[in-house]
Amino acid sequence: MTEKISVYVDKEQHRVLKIAAARQGITLSRLMLDAAMQSLHLSARKPARARMDQIREAQESYFSTEEILEMQNEGQRY
Repeated sequence: MTEKISVYVDKEQHRVLKIAAARQGITLSRLMLDAAMQSLHLSARKPARARMDQIREAQESYFSTEEILEMQNEGQRY
């Protein structure tokens, strides 16, 4: 049995991730799964978390709590 995980990103992030996956010759799903699995096994999680915080802070997109909940509900419908 498999489970679905949805991740919401803006169009520019999606484009960059798709390009990264294509350059590696893998699907976007595989790229994201590999990244998630690698993050679970990092011995130094603090630097990784700090880097993710930097990336989030650099994003110009802002979603309200209501928008995030709406996106989550939308993902659960599929």
